[in-house]
Amino acid sequence: MFSKCDSPNNNTPCLLRSGLEIAQYVINGISLEKEMENFSKADFIEEECRYSKDRKTFEIIKGKAKVLDAVERFARTILLMNPSESVFPRCDKCFGVKLTKEVYDSIHDGPFPLSGSGKTIRRSVEYCPECEEEPRGGIIKQDPADDEDLRIIRSGLDNKL
Repeated sequence: MFSKCDSPNNNTPCLLRSGLEIAQYVINGISLEKEMENFSKADFIEEECRYSKDRKTFEIIKGKAKVLDAVERFARTILLMNPSESVFPRCDKCFGVKLTKEVYDSIHDGPFPLSGSGKTIRRSVEYCPECEEEPRGGIIKQDPADDEDLRIIRSGLDNKL
């Protein structure tokens, strides 16, 4: 099954082998969700990888979302699970795997342009790499924590009046 993936002159990772390994871990009692989460952190996941839908004709695929989708589909096939389902959220437009990226927003809450406390906020943004641009952080003019503090103060004043 893996002969074309394991040829001596082939340095690209074989996603069929990865799917088989994940299925073996699931059979041994680890959840598919946990295994796919662990696999999503693999070093090679952004590189070119070898994959085959029919185990005869191999192709090169690249991109984290495509790699995760291919590996999970094969693992689910081995486990006699529905390969169309996924532990990852799916895009409503293309039905591809959505990824999550941590982005940082810079808070510019000072009296002058580009001035302020120097604080940043980290947030997780879910996106589809096939349909949407990779998310980036931005500039916020007021700290959301300050907004929440003001809301609490105002609600306390409203209760007293």
